[in-house]
Amino acid sequence: MVRFAHARTFSNPKLAEAQKDDEQLRRFDPDPKKHSIAVMRASGNPAAITNVSSITLRFNLTGRTGKPLDFYIFCTALNRNNKFFPEFKADACLEIFDPIVFGDRLHQVCRQKFQNCDFYGKPVAYFDSTQLPRTTEQSELIFMKESGYCWQTEFRIIFAISPDLSGPDEIFFELGPLNDICRFI
Repeated sequence: MVRFAHARTFSNPKLAEAQKDDEQLRRFDPDPKKHSIAVMRASGNPAAITNVSSITLRFNLTGRTGKPLDFYIFCTALNRNNKFFPEFKADACLEIFDPIVFGDRLHQVCRQKFQNCDFYGKPVAYFDSTQLPRTTEQSELIFMKESGYCWQTEFRIIFAISPDLSGPDEIFFELGPLNDICRFI
């Protein structure tokens, strides 16, 4: 059984600090002393904005309807680190030694349950929130976290479904026996 959690649940104060993150928002607070800001005039010429004391860039992850993006997350790590146990308040973990087969099985059962879902997986990129973002593309921002989490070396799998199918905080997928590709440690 594999559990996906809705993105909105990661800001729950009951989670361990290592788990808490606003997954529906990416925020950047670059130093205004290191960056210049300009607005484009109607003439097409930029006009510098001066005496700026702070800059905040917020990227709300939104769906096609303009509402918060309805997506679920399954987080894994690309390395084994004993720090995970105390930081996540866990006493066991699933070691996946054939991630390709695991991902294929997960994708297959996800598509069986939600035929028209978007399903993606890739390593998380970590960012320094005091710098300008390297991208503003939502498809990239969804796979980004603040650099304070970089010790997690996360590989993230997400699936997004139509908002009318969504609702529960968790969705479970039965993959069948996994002992050929995984083990508990």
